Amino acid sequence: MMISFGLLDIGFSGSKFTWSNNRQGRSYVVVKLDRSLTNHAWSLSFLDALLQHLVRQNSDHSPILLSSRFPIATRYIPFKFEEMWIGHPSFKDLVASMWNLPVEGNPQLILSKKLKSLKTRLKTRNKEVFGNLKTIISVAKNNILLLQESMDSVPLDSTKSALSLARFTPIFASSGRNPLETKIQG
Repeated sequence: MMISFGLLDIGFSGSKFTWSNNRQGRSYVVVKLDRSLTNHAWSLSFLDALLQHLVRQNSDHSPILLSSRFPIATRYIPFKFEEMWIGHPSFKDLVASMWNLPVEGNPQLILSKKLKSLKTRLKTRNKEVFGNLKTIISVAKNNILLLQESMDSVPLDSTKSALSLARFTPIFASSGRNPLETKIQG
């Protein structure tokens, strides 16, 4: 029927199933409910289009991402303060040392320069102490995707064994640090 309307399924990467009933045992069900259809003209315009079934997290449906690999102009990425920094033992000393830097100018200029210096130092310290969080999160998501694919293709009892053995600690082995172990002091 799709062909008679000139529609094509563009395919996908990721788990072959897009929905789970989130049950256990014999009542566990996974199916592919979602797909992406295009016509010939669209397919010719977007030759590099890629449909990804992402990791199910808090839903019974897998998020779906349709992307095209056209070059995207880089843009300014705003600074984001991470709450986990506050719990690190050296945080207060770092802020104090940046705040005590001698800076000349009017009060607004002094504040601006001190905040800029603090921002630069916090970004550097973040990489030194916590590592590249984007990479760590990406690896963790990939591990979750692999576990989900394993759950989708093997009986539940085997999957439970695989999940009970899964640990995220190896993700941090290359950097020697585990930001999940950093305690936030209250």
